[in-house]
Amino acid sequence: MVTPKHTPPRAASCAAVDAYIESAIEPARSRLKTLRDVIRSEAPEATERISYGLATWHQGENLIHLGAFQRHVGVYPGADAIVAFAPLLTGYKTSRGAIRLPHEAPLPVELVRDITRWRVAHIVQSPRAPDASILAQSYATPHFHNLGAAMNNTSVDSYLQEGCGRCEHFQKPTCKVHLWTSALKVLRELVLASGLTEEMKWGSPCYTLGGKNVVMIVSFRESCGLSFFKGAALQDDAGLLESAGPNSRFARFLKFRSLADVEAVRPRIAQLLEQAIALEKSGTKVDAKPAAEPVPEELERRLDADPALKRAFDALTPGRRRSHILHVSGAKQSETRSRRAERCVEEILAGRGFNERDR
Repeated sequence: MVTPKHTPPRAASCAAVDAYIESAIEPARSRLKTLRDVIRSEAPEATERISYGLATWHQGENLIHLGAFQRHVGVYPGADAIVAFAPLLTGYKTSRGAIRLPHEAPLPVELVRDITRWRVAHIVQSPRAPDASILAQSYATPHFHNLGAAMNNTSVDSYLQEGCGRCEHFQKPTCKVHLWTSALKVLRELVLASGLTEEMKWGSPCYTLGGKNVVMIVSFRESCGLSFFKGAALQDDAGLLESAGPNSRFARFLKFRSLADVEAVRPRIAQLLEQAIALEKSGTKVDAKPAAEPVPEELERRLDADPALKRAFDALTPGRRRSHILHVSGAKQSETRSRRAERCVEEILAGRGFNERDR
C-alpha cells in the first residue's frame, strides 16, 4: 500500500479519526465527513484509525486513507486502484497511489464509492494485494465478479450483456451499460470499422493501435460515448469534444444521450477516429496546455484598485496567477470571493502563489 510522503501538520497528534476531521479547516472538514460516510457504507467491516498521520480504514490491511489539505482532499487507495480507475481519473491530479480532489471542483462521491468497493473486493479476494502483472487476471475471475465491485475485463460482448462490473449492478438490468445498449453497439461498430484492435481495460471496451490506447467506449448514468486518449490534439471544428475535467490536459469525451445522437454525427465520429489513428501512427506527443481561467470579477476589481498590486500579479508565473484565480473563484458567494481576493494580496505582493509556503 503506497502512502503519501507529506501529511498535514496536525494529523500526527490526532488520536482518532473524529479528532483528525474536526481539526481540518473548511471546506476540507465537510468533504472529509462526506467521504467518511461513503467509506463506512461500503466498508462496514473496516476499522478506523490514524495511520501515517491520515484518517485510515483498515480491513486486514490498509484499505484507504483520507487526508486534509488547504487546497484539496487527498484520497489514497493504493497504486493498483489508481491503475484500475485510470480512465475515470483523467480530470484529477494523481500519483502512484494518490488522488487529489481540489476544493474548487465538485466532490466525486460516486467515484470514491466505486473505488472503496473495488478495494474491499480486492482484499476479500486476497489478503495480500496481487502485483500489477496478475491484477488483470484477477478482475476476470467468477469470484471477483460475484463481489460486484471489480471490473469486467472478459470481453466486449460480456460488457454489453452483463455490464462493466464496477458495482453491485453487475449482471443486473439496472447496470448503467444497459441504459445505452443500442448506442454502444453502434459506437462499437464504428470503432471496429476503423481497424483498431478491440480489448477490455478497466471494465470498458478499449481500442488500441500497436499496443497504444487510442479510444475507449464509456458509459455513465447520464450519457455514453467515446473517450479519446489524445483528444486535446484533435481538430474539432464542430465543437463536439468535451474536456474530461477541470485539470484534464489530454483526454476528451464525445458524449451521447441517445442512439439518434450517435446517428446524427456518424461521419464526424469517423473523422475523429481517423484523426486519432493518424496521430498515434505519427508518434506525435500531445502538448496540451490548460486554458487560462477567467479572472473573477472580485479579484479583478481589487487589482484595478491598486496599480502596484496589478503589476505584481501580472509579473507572477502563469501557475501562480492560476492558484489565486482558482482560490477566489472557488467560492460561491460574491462576498466570500471578495474576502478571498483580499487574502491574496500579501502573497501576490511577495511574488508567491496562493499558500505557496505550505506546498
